[in-house]
Amino acid sequence: MRHAVDKAWLHPDRVASVAERSLTPPEADTLASAVALLVDPTRLRMLHALARADELCVFDLGLLLDLKQSTVSRQLRLLRERGIVTRRKDGRLTFYRLAEHSLRRFLRAFDDRLRSTAIDFEASPWSVLCPDVRGSASGA
Repeated sequence: MRHAVDKAWLHPDRVASVAERSLTPPEADTLASAVALLVDPTRLRMLHALARADELCVFDLGLLLDLKQSTVSRQLRLLRERGIVTRRKDGRLTFYRLAEHSLRRFLRAFDDRLRSTAIDFEASPWSVLCPDVRGSASGA
């Protein structure tokens, strides 16, 4: 349920359009859960690698990222339980891939952005995600 737009806002001209499109608590929970999986550097590196490859086995993923097999397996189990990756067994090997094409597109776009421009991480960490951010605290 969206916030009612007929409330007696102190600044209705600023609040009304936002109230119609603000995140509901369930929407915020869903988005926060998705983002939380990406904030861990190890998981982000693993997901990035899987976005660039069709699929990778646990052994290759560990070598690629210089991670212990136990770390790779633990993180992949978490990602599989959350429906982020799927697995396929081939004999003694287990291969993993991203479960959703939309996540693959997001991570590839993120990677393309990182590689295509000189990003000033010190000016604003958000410049990685949004090219229009120039370290300004004032917003748009």
